[in-house]
Amino acid sequence: MKSIAYIAVFSAILLPATLYFSVAYRERKNILNIRDFFPLKRSISTGEYRSTTVAAGMSLATVIIAFINLAPALGITLFVSVVTYSLSFLLLYFCAGRIMRANPQNDTIQAYLGKTYGSSSVKNIALIFSLIGYISIFSMELLVGVTVLEPFLGSGTFLFSLVYLVFTIVYTLMSGYRAVIATDKWQLRFILVSIASLLVLAIVETQQAPAVDFVSTFSSVATSWVPAWAFIIGIAVINLPAPISDAGTWQRLCSTKDIQSAKRGLIQVSRFFAVLWAVIVILACYYGRVAAATGFDPTQETLMAHIMRTFATSGPGFIVLLFLFVLGLFSAMISTADSLLIVVGQFFSIDILKLNPEDSEPQRVMQKARLSTAAIAVISFIIFTILRFLKFDVVQLVFAIYGAQLAMFPSVFFSLFFNKKINLKKVRHAASASILSGFIGGWSSALYGRFSGDSNWLFNAPATALSVSILIFIMLSISSLLKSKAGK
Repeated sequence: MKSIAYIAVFSAILLPATLYFSVAYRERKNILNIRDFFPLKRSISTGEYRSTTVAAGMSLATVIIAFINLAPALGITLFVSVVTYSLSFLLLYFCAGRIMRANPQNDTIQAYLGKTYGSSSVKNIALIFSLIGYISIFSMELLVGVTVLEPFLGSGTFLFSLVYLVFTIVYTLMSGYRAVIATDKWQLRFILVSIASLLVLAIVETQQAPAVDFVSTFSSVATSWVPAWAFIIGIAVINLPAPISDAGTWQRLCSTKDIQSAKRGLIQVSRFFAVLWAVIVILACYYGRVAAATGFDPTQETLMAHIMRTFATSGPGFIVLLFLFVLGLFSAMISTADSLLIVVGQFFSIDILKLNPEDSEPQRVMQKARLSTAAIAVISFIIFTILRFLKFDVVQLVFAIYGAQLAMFPSVFFSLFFNKKINLKKVRHAASASILSGFIGGWSSALYGRFSGDSNWLFNAPATALSVSILIFIMLSISSLLKSKAGK
């Protein structure tokens, strides 16, 4: 590839990295204790909540690359993800008041479950599997960064992932959650620029390809529905219940100033995702057909690889588009990676290491929190290396990791809506068992699908995790309640 393409790519990586580093450095003065470092205060506004939620949700791994690479095969079936994800925040809108009233101390979702069910076992099981899940998600972000840069770096991608890891650790640990909030506005802007560059590419390619007609191409996109039911059910199951039981969503929601600010933010978030994700899907589907008319073969390379190659090997104008496209991609990756580190750092530091926010030596506590969060990132890099060796792709990881996290949904939902009707301590064993069995069920389905070659089992991982956890919770809670009645 042309040397100018390499310069464009690395400039697009260095620009946001430098900007975010400087913003985090300026925010250091506002970090007085661990409550500032983690989202332990109700302080962020509606706009800040909207920006950080949208930026985290526009994850490089789960959205942009997945949508682009799946578009040639699934077409507008991907709109199932757009609709269900947007609806999930409307569902969270109706639960926001209950969640914030039930969690006045801004506890992690795992600590909340432990308090609500009066059981350290519920808390610890949720902590263990959440730790595994979030370390895996962070590893996935590293894996995707490597995938994007392979055409430029080749065997050097592993070294890049190590450099990126170090940057993420240093940048995030400077100012913690305040750095995340302060940079998310920029991250969102860069993501929008990336989407705009893809739009320009589609327009230019349409004009330059004589065999491509806009009306007929767009018509083929509109009729590209594929009845891929395993995918449809899997993505709907991931999206709809996830915000209620997702640790990151829980922390961001509980860090807003008040319930009304949170609700306003959720309405705005739902609209943003509906528009942004829809635009990405339409562009990916449309450009996939334009690329196919000019020689793209989905059996030989992914659509993302084709886009990167087209940007890099065409004229000067395309190099500018390459810069803008990579700028948005890596902003998206950073926006997810920093949020993930803060989420896992909080429950590891406070719930596992038992660091006290009210300690008389706040700087000593801060030092321990930073070290433990950095250790999590290093462990994630080890997991990332294993995932590369097993050759999991992005879509497989999305369904496996996010699907397994649904194991906490029955316990969280029951605690929010039935806590006044039933003594939750009587069903604590049901909560523990449902989280354990759901997580094992989700990963078992994904691993079987990966090694058997049956992709349906990969897509079924979320439904497996959710259905197993619900079934176990219902069965054991009924048994526990009947025993307690008989004991009276």
